[in-house]
Amino acid sequence: MADVAEADKREAKSLAEVLADEDLALLFRDFLHHLHSAENLAFWLEIEEFKLIERSAERRERAEQICTKYLDSRCDAPVNVDAVLKDSVREQIESGGKIRADIFDEMQDFIYGMMEFDSFRKFLASDQYKKWQSAEGAKKPKKTGLFSRLMGAPRRKKSGSVGPADGPPAGPVRTDSLLMLQNHIKNNKK
Repeated sequence: MADVAEADKREAKSLAEVLADEDLALLFRDFLHHLHSAENLAFWLEIEEFKLIERSAERRERAEQICTKYLDSRCDAPVNVDAVLKDSVREQIESGGKIRADIFDEMQDFIYGMMEFDSFRKFLASDQYKKWQSAEGAKKPKKTGLFSRLMGAPRRKKSGSVGPADGPPAGPVRTDSLLMLQNHIKNNKK
């Protein structure tokens, strides 16, 4: 019976559970970098933070930044969402009216679904996740390994990027998603 309980501790049952666990969330984020789709998680996390903004002027400014960063055709980290959704969001922003906290909800739901049904399934089948299951899964999550490497890496003044020496090249998505992931985990601890 104890073996069943231990095995159960080591298995992530949903993307939400992975995003709520610091070690797994960082492992998933690193996995997304190797798939060249880390912008999806960064976008999803950025929208989670966007929803918390209360001041109207700040919300408008942040909405414009999100559009430039993820939705503009010339951006470095575009997310793959429907053009109709992009146009709808741009029109709401350009109209000059009040920007609602749910302006990006449809896009965020779409991106979450993509991660859940594509990237997350690949993650569960990956060697990285299997290694975590066998080595770390039964242990209490701790701030070591990938988390320490990322947090201990030097920050670059120009881009603000952080990255491990042996990982993929560092860039703005890596730093932004790391900080947003930390905030998400901190805000969603039970």
